[in-house]
Amino acid sequence: MDLAIGIGGIMTGLSVMAKALELTSPGMPWQAQVALLVTAAMLPMACYWLTVRNRWS
Repeated sequence: MDLAIGIGGIMTGLSVMAKALELTSPGMPWQAQVALLVTAAMLPMACYWLTVRNRWS
């Protein structure tokens, strides 16, 4: 169940961040936009990893 929630969070976070960047078009360089998208994708995965790690400890 946690794996499904983690994967769902990754996909949802990434799509929401991409849509927000598209709607606001902040005028920042594409490298900064890619960095924000990578961060949005990595945060739910990091939270899932920490949850699994704490459960095994």
